[in-house]
Amino acid sequence: MDKSKTLCISDLDGTLLNKSAELSGYTIKTLNAMIMGGLNFSVATARTFVSASKILSGLNLQIPVILMNGVLIYDMERRYCAQINALAPECVTEIIKTLRQFEITGFMYELKDGELMTYHESLKQKPLRDFVEERIARYYKTFRHADT
Repeated sequence: MDKSKTLCISDLDGTLLNKSAELSGYTIKTLNAMIMGGLNFSVATARTFVSASKILSGLNLQIPVILMNGVLIYDMERRYCAQINALAPECVTEIIKTLRQFEITGFMYELKDGELMTYHESLKQKPLRDFVEERIARYYKTFRHADT
């Protein structure tokens, strides 16, 4: 196989990460050796660059990663968003309308001046509180309350 023409992309959770949601030392060592040997390797994940950056810090990634299920193409080495695939405002309006119809709440993300802002209306549901608490404790993420 000609590694210079092959792109290998892995998911993180349930695939590359161990049960502690971390890369093992063996995985880091093996992937770095393969990357240095010419393998084009990247990841695709639902995670944001805040948590992905911490998780992937031991890897010598030389090509961008796919974050937030394809919303961001992020260059870990240079620490910038190479591409943003944002939803159109009318699409966001429809999504919010549908969420309201079914009384569902969640998180809204905004990339502002290179900083990822995460907003929530309510954390009444335990899974939402657990998500926020874990992300704050483990990745030092910031969440902001929004009235609407």
